[in-house]
Amino acid sequence: MKDRALFQHFNHLSNFLKELGVPEWNNVLFVEGGTESIQNLDRSKLHSLADYSDRFEELLRQKHSWINMSGLGLFEGNLIVAIEEPHKRSPSYMSGVSYTSVNISGPIRYIEERGYDLGSFIVIDE
Repeated sequence: MKDRALFQHFNHLSNFLKELGVPEWNNVLFVEGGTESIQNLDRSKLHSLADYSDRFEELLRQKHSWINMSGLGLFEGNLIVAIEEPHKRSPSYMSGVSYTSVNISGPIRYIEERGYDLGSFIVIDE
């Protein structure tokens, strides 16, 4: 299971976030969408690393030119990671490429300045 693409890319993101100074987290939860679309989340949209692995493989098989993996910050001790794929109307949208670039990024400055705590930024509905 360690050779799965999601685990490899998350390991890269995890090392990057630790270098930035993001505090340790208990678990990681994945959500789809850009950072601007996750301020109000339904808890059912959050997925564990193991549960999201097949979906990530599916996104890679779609052969997008890129996928963004953003470590947004911490919520209740959990690292929230957003996965964003290109929109078909986006100028950067391309499919059918032989290799999908998985881009990583860390929290926005607003969250960094608050100790990487997403508590004042997002609301998770039950």
